[in-house]
Amino acid sequence: MSFDVFDTLLARCIEPPDDIQRRVAALLAEKIGGITPDAAFEARRAVEWELRRAALSDGLDHECHFDPLVEGWVTRLAGHPDPALVGFVHRTERELESLALTAKPGALALLEWLQARGVRVIAVSDMYLSHDYLAALLADCGLDGLLDRLYVSSEFGLGKYSGRLHARMLELEGQTLEGLTPAQVVHVGDNLVPDMRAPMQLGIRGIYLDERAERLRRRRQTLSAEMAALGGVWRGRRFFEIVDFRMRHDAACQSACEDFFHHYGAHVLGPAFSAFLLGLVEKIGAVKPDKLFFLARDGYLFEKMYARWRVLQPDVENWPEPVYVYASRRVVATASVAEGLSPEQAVVAFYNPKQQGLFSVLKTFGLPAEDFAELACEHGFTDLTEPMHDWRDTRLLAFLADERVQSRIRPIGEAARDRLRRYFEQHGFFACERVALVDIGWNGTIQKFLRDSFGSRPDYPDVHGWYFSFVAAMHGDFGMGNSIEGFIQDVRRGDPYEHAPMDFEEIFEQGARSGEGTTLGYIDAGGRVVPVLKDDAASDRQGEIACNSLIARFQAGVLDHLTHFHAAWRLTGYTLDDIKPYVLALLERAVVYPTREEVAEISRLVHTEDFGHDHTLDMAATPVGYFDWLRPRRLYRKLRHLPWKYAAFVHFSSTLPAWLFRLVCLANQRRR
Repeated sequence: MSFDVFDTLLARCIEPPDDIQRRVAALLAEKIGGITPDAAFEARRAVEWELRRAALSDGLDHECHFDPLVEGWVTRLAGHPDPALVGFVHRTERELESLALTAKPGALALLEWLQARGVRVIAVSDMYLSHDYLAALLADCGLDGLLDRLYVSSEFGLGKYSGRLHARMLELEGQTLEGLTPAQVVHVGDNLVPDMRAPMQLGIRGIYLDERAERLRRRRQTLSAEMAALGGVWRGRRFFEIVDFRMRHDAACQSACEDFFHHYGAHVLGPAFSAFLLGLVEKIGAVKPDKLFFLARDGYLFEKMYARWRVLQPDVENWPEPVYVYASRRVVATASVAEGLSPEQAVVAFYNPKQQGLFSVLKTFGLPAEDFAELACEHGFTDLTEPMHDWRDTRLLAFLADERVQSRIRPIGEAARDRLRRYFEQHGFFACERVALVDIGWNGTIQKFLRDSFGSRPDYPDVHGWYFSFVAAMHGDFGMGNSIEGFIQDVRRGDPYEHAPMDFEEIFEQGARSGEGTTLGYIDAGGRVVPVLKDDAASDRQGEIACNSLIARFQAGVLDHLTHFHAAWRLTGYTLDDIKPYVLALLERAVVYPTREEVAEISRLVHTEDFGHDHTLDMAATPVGYFDWLRPRRLYRKLRHLPWKYAAFVHFSSTLPAWLFRLVCLANQRRR
């Protein structure tokens, strides 16, 4: 039994196949320097055709072998033989081919079945790679030891298409199986001429493997590759076609994806978070920070993804050290009032949708309400928990202008700042020249309050904030300029296509968060400063803990996606800017046009608020009716404080209501 290899036993996740050669050329050009990827690829093609013409002149078929091809290619580009560059090309092409290939469904079972019945199984392939190279690729795909012999055109200078490689195979197989006749050989392949007509002319029984779905898949991917040259969403579409192909052929991933939360993590959060990590890797290369500080709790998954990326990319030197630090808005806010609490700082408390006036201000900055109740009463606060809808409320301004109030605030802030300083010193923050804070983001509050607390120190490092999204709602960009950036969304870019993360922040926080409670402060323990986390007995923590297993399944899906995302990145070399338009389209679909199953399952999650309170946010949405559209103000009030406004439209049979509401929201955003 004889098999073709490529597109018969093995399938590629990237089309056309010579794009791997283009990618190797790009990496080689980058390594040599001073040459474009296109020029490097053309040099390879020129050497290849010289070798093929030489083979024809020697009476062979127009075949070439990888070894002299690489040696001639490197010599042409570098101007001299360079063993290091030759080794680089061999390693790189082997890596990329291995990433691109997978055993086709059923191939392993068929070969094992034939082997169990004593059938001799061979493979015959038209391929420029060497015998050992191809054998290694088959082994990488799990087909090691299932082929008795491998015939490769590059080793013989003969091709299947001419029938000469099949003839040579019959000759050599006849030496192994005495009396073997062509009629006793069956050859299977996906190419009509080399795999059926050519062997049949020799008396071999040829079987044409006609897989219409597979042909269409390859044609579609080839079209995507051609369209990718035009930009827009096409590079992202092509990129994620590669990812999806690899995930469909990963049995473990497919089994896990039967679970909703794993599937959502792999196919919605996975593309978004993996694209963010790609942006992070690109920034590391440009800025070269000494350390990356992943902020608890929403930096948890990003640290895990960074660790996975480093394993997948072991050849990169000097990765910055990752540090997972327990720093919440609560602890940095308390430290930031060491010099007193200003009205501009107090405004943070008013972003809590469940704010309770002055009580929320005090809680947000870790100030015991009972210590300020008497003074608050003097300034007109008869009820500390009465909501305030204007942060310029004259009572609040007078309260904060009272030196008696500030004299009570400062000692609390000074003690908190000292503990925060010692905690960050333990992790080498002030010993670094340049660091990056990595988090889900939104407002960069921790970065701002760290600068408010320690920015005047001479050893305060150059701090970069690298966030999934930066909405600049609370503090603007607080004068940080390019030192703070949202990779997937940054409102300063004014791009309406980036709006989706802002419309359901909670799902991204849930997907990235750790299982432990938020950081409430620090204590001294054994000569070190250690964080104090919210007690698991707290009411909001109980709800969170009940959802931790669901979050773990989200994150397992994201990490599974990242493995295949990294492979697609190695195969294409695409940047964050290349794939982001498509990622934003995926997020637009998930946030604005969710399915009923998505709304039902995600509504099971419990979201806690990090504003110093013990509140939880109901993720479920109150459905919108047709008559609500007749009362726009009532509809606005109904949707105003919903974390996921578009979930309210999911029960409609059409996406038109969600689309109309989307237009209204974007129009309002532009006016603001």
